[in-house]
Formats: sequence, C-alpha cells, structure tokens
Amino acid sequence: MGCSWSYPMVGRGMVIFRDPNGHRMVTTPVAAVLTDPDNESVYVETENSVYRLLPHRRATGAAC
Repeated sequence: MGCSWSYPMVGRGMVIFRDPNGHRMVTTPVAAVLTDPDNESVYVETENSVYRLLPHRRATGAAC
C-alpha cells in the first residue's frame, strides 16, 4: 500500500516507494497510462513493468 501524489506522466519515472528517511524507488520512464472503463483502475506501463493503481479515498486526518 502506498500513496501517489500526482498522476503518472508519460516520459517520467514514477515514485513507487518512499521511506521515512527520504529514500525512494523510481520506475523507468512511463511508456503508457491506461484506464479501465469498468472500474477505477489505472494501469501504468514502463519499460520493464506494468503497475495497477487503485485509487482510494483518504480517511480524514490520515497521512501518506
């Protein structure tokens, strides 16, 4: 589980993990962003992988 603060952009790496010390893991550049018309899933294709993002509403007072 994690939080994404911005929509993935083609041509840019996507931060997929950030720890409390500020270290982060970034994907290779995004090649395509696809949405699933049947639900809210967003699929992000990079050079090496495909990620499925599921948006969730943040609970009041919860921090990412």
